[in-house]
Amino acid sequence: MNKFKQQKWFFTSKLRDVTQSNEFQKRQKYLKGSILAIIAGFVVSGILLATLNVNPFDYFYRMFNVAFSELYISQTFNWMAIFIVGGVAVAIGFKTGVFNIGAPGQILAATSVSTIVLFSLVPKDTTSVEPSMILLLFLVSVVSGAFMAFIAGILKAMCNIHEVVTTILLNWFIWYLFKWIFVSGYPNQFGSTSLPGASMEIPSGMLNIGENEIIIPLLIAGGIVVIATLLFLKTTFGFKLKAVGNSSNAAKYSGINVKQKIIIAMTMSGAIAGVAGFISMATLNPNTFFANDNLPTMGFDVIAISLIAFNNPVGMIFIGGLWGVIQNAGAPISSLYGIPTQIAGLVTGIILYFAAISVIFMMFKPQQFFKMWIYLLKAKTERKALWLLYCKKYRLSLRKTFIKFDKEYRQAIKTTQTLIDEKIVKMDFQGIIKLELNQISAIIKALKKQLNEKNTTQGFAGIRNRYLKNVQQIHQQTRTMIEDEKFKLNLFKTELGEYQKQQINWLAMQNKQAKKTYKKAVKQAQEFYKGELGNISFAFQYRDHKTTLKSTLAKQHFNIRENIINLKSNAKMQINATKHDQTLSKNSQFDCIKMIKKQLKAQVKIENIQIKTLQFETKLAMRAAKKQASEQMQLLKKEAVKLKQLKQKLLADQMEAKTIYKTCLNQNKQENHKRNQQVDLLLSDEKINQASKIIMNLETELAQFNVQDLQTYTMIFKKIEQANKKINLLLTNKAIEIYDAPEKMVDRIELVVKLHQMKYQAFVGYEILKAQLAMALEKHKYQTTCRNLKLLKQETKQKLSVLHKTNKRCTFEQLKEIMHQKDALHLSLEATIRIEEQKNMALKEVK
Repeated sequence: MNKFKQQKWFFTSKLRDVTQSNEFQKRQKYLKGSILAIIAGFVVSGILLATLNVNPFDYFYRMFNVAFSELYISQTFNWMAIFIVGGVAVAIGFKTGVFNIGAPGQILAATSVSTIVLFSLVPKDTTSVEPSMILLLFLVSVVSGAFMAFIAGILKAMCNIHEVVTTILLNWFIWYLFKWIFVSGYPNQFGSTSLPGASMEIPSGMLNIGENEIIIPLLIAGGIVVIATLLFLKTTFGFKLKAVGNSSNAAKYSGINVKQKIIIAMTMSGAIAGVAGFISMATLNPNTFFANDNLPTMGFDVIAISLIAFNNPVGMIFIGGLWGVIQNAGAPISSLYGIPTQIAGLVTGIILYFAAISVIFMMFKPQQFFKMWIYLLKAKTERKALWLLYCKKYRLSLRKTFIKFDKEYRQAIKTTQTLIDEKIVKMDFQGIIKLELNQISAIIKALKKQLNEKNTTQGFAGIRNRYLKNVQQIHQQTRTMIEDEKFKLNLFKTELGEYQKQQINWLAMQNKQAKKTYKKAVKQAQEFYKGELGNISFAFQYRDHKTTLKSTLAKQHFNIRENIINLKSNAKMQINATKHDQTLSKNSQFDCIKMIKKQLKAQVKIENIQIKTLQFETKLAMRAAKKQASEQMQLLKKEAVKLKQLKQKLLADQMEAKTIYKTCLNQNKQENHKRNQQVDLLLSDEKINQASKIIMNLETELAQFNVQDLQTYTMIFKKIEQANKKINLLLTNKAIEIYDAPEKMVDRIELVVKLHQMKYQAFVGYEILKAQLAMALEKHKYQTTCRNLKLLKQETKQKLSVLHKTNKRCTFEQLKEIMHQKDALHLSLEATIRIEEQKNMALKEVK
């Protein structure tokens, strides 16, 4: 089997497992929910358009046609880029568990600050912008959006102020701040001269390449989508952000700094929102109109896009594209039909509403519904039984709803005497009906489950199901074996590379080790000196005594504070008791309360004096200990004998370590010189040529094999093992010898790695062939079982058809009896199938 076929088999096997994994099924569920929400939105919008005498199919067709026409296509793609980038910005916050509703303010801050910076540096009549200025505006937009989001993030992390509140307030703060700058504060410098109440217009064509206005915005949007996707799928940082979003408590207990991640996520979200504002400013919206107090709707649209795309960066491409089409072509197409231009916004609103209830669409499983429908068409008895159960359930539901008209209930009510008795009777009847409804629902559920098992995991369907599971297991085992072997090969390559590095850089590595040993010895000598100095100068005793004094003071301080709290609590209780004592007059109560407060004040004063006394005493004790340590140090300096001995020992130890280090360096240098003298290029070339011949002969021998069975691979493995033994004898196990020059080491390693790669390729081919043979045996087993049971299948069908004929106009009890007979028939069939499969399993083991 050649390398291409091996890779193809491995890829298809991996793809099959990925598509059947839980993660893929989960993503597929989200995709289904999003698509069905959009379809439902278009259907409801179509119904609305039909009520306005507009053909919905023609309307949506023309909408897409206009959006991608020559006149509107550049604007459509620019809107797409803005919505994609903005959607990714909001999604980063959502994935981290913070609801960044401040995208409008962050986009507005990016565009407004960029306008101020631009016209502070260039004249107002500028018609073109230099590339360096464009880069500056881009950075200003990013920093402005990031700063606004950073404020909300730090308030959320540090003060636990909800981000929705802070971002909404920041949105309006930004709006009125820049409204004042552009309209009232500095209108002559930054305000528009042609449109009162608006900011100065940014020169057009900043992101153009020639006449093309599309490429750069789309490249920016695509780059951000790729970065965000890689961030959340391939990086530890992205995983931590998702962990915080899924459960902040679990993330905190696992060691993640939750506050830091919230601040970073909000800042990143604002920075990318600033990029969306930059694209908008440079392409479609060169200025902002402040006359009406309405925030830019673009910031709220990106929130909707992120929700519909389930915060998936790749999903933003499609949802952002759809939003761009509706945004750009909705108004022109509506005016073409003579209907209100707000219809386009209504369409997006309907889609957003259905996206909000997309959980319903995610739970919708049409495949299972149609399967069950087909199963019921085949099973007449179960179909009739379910019909009778549903009818009974419907009658009971009606009876529960209109219980006042029930004869038994009315007769029971007549026997009651009070309203309480009537309520009890009503509750009893409703409870009995509810119990019956629950029993019927449980029977229906069990019957459907049993019917599904009969058609999937039991009978003849179960044979195929088990066959497919066995095949999947074979694929998984084979792939695991191949991956383990590949890991061993890569580990072998890494070990050879490390050994080669050690041999080439032998002198540097030995010197590095010697230097490490020298530093360690010097550090030990210094630590010994410090320890001995601390012992003889009472430094350690002073430190321990100081710590003890501080802890004692803290403990006593805490106890006194607790006493003060208790005194205040007791005084409060006494005051409340005095206030509620009716035997005392108001003047007496006032005097008692005054006395209690006076006593409390005196007691608290005594306790505070005690605290100050303890602090003063502790301070004196610490000064005395410090003075003692200082006196001991002074005494040592006067004597100078012990200190001198310690310093001499320190210097001696350091000198000894340095001498050993220099000796090691000299020895390493001499050893390296000897190694260089032992280099023998001729001997290396001779051994490399011999090893090359062994590899070439092996390749020639392996090319002659026509691999059709496992025995051939056994012979191949023997040949490879023989060649491996020869190579090991010739080149050694490490592939490198002392007389090899660096360039010869590379050649030797290449030969050894090539042999191991041949062994790996043979192993892969062997495992794949083994898997194919195992799957062929499983298929043979499946086909043999089906062939042997073909007659039994026909007999079972005949018996079932006889049972189906007897169930005409039967009651539920009679149908139940027939179903018991069918169950017995299925159990007998299942037992026969298991016996037949055991026979084929024995046949498989023999083969």
